[in-house]
Amino acid sequence: MNRTRTARKAATAVALLALAAIPAGCVVAIGNDTADRCAPGSKISLTAAEREELPVIESRSEIPTIREKYSEQLSTLGPNTTFEQFKQQFPQAQFVERKDNSTDAYSVELRQKYRYRTSSYGYLARDEAWFFFRNGTFVKWGSPHDWP
Repeated sequence: MNRTRTARKAATAVALLALAAIPAGCVVAIGNDTADRCAPGSKISLTAAEREELPVIESRSEIPTIREKYSEQLSTLGPNTTFEQFKQQFPQAQFVERKDNSTDAYSVELRQKYRYRTSSYGYLARDEAWFFFRNGTFVKWGSPHDWP
């Protein structure tokens, strides 16, 4: 009976050590789209090519948000901004939804990988904002589904 108990304890210890060895974060294998499902600021594995090409950050605090990356474009938006003017500033914007037959929502997403220092891993910047237009005129921007 003591041998059985000892064997179970040893197996449990090995299993716990194996679990502790699993790295935290969102690990991305080459050739899959796991990065698209990672939470913003997730730690990700990088390919050799990505390690050479991606912008380098020294801290997670350097990962930009929509507000930071597009601050200049956002400053041009106002109550008289037309949809055409908006599309000149945000050509990547995608139609998302229409409500009340007059209010349209467009999404601008930020998805960018960054290498962390000289490491073999990096972080994923991921943010999204919706821009709302009523009868073709800008109303507001904010979080997804934050209708005016």
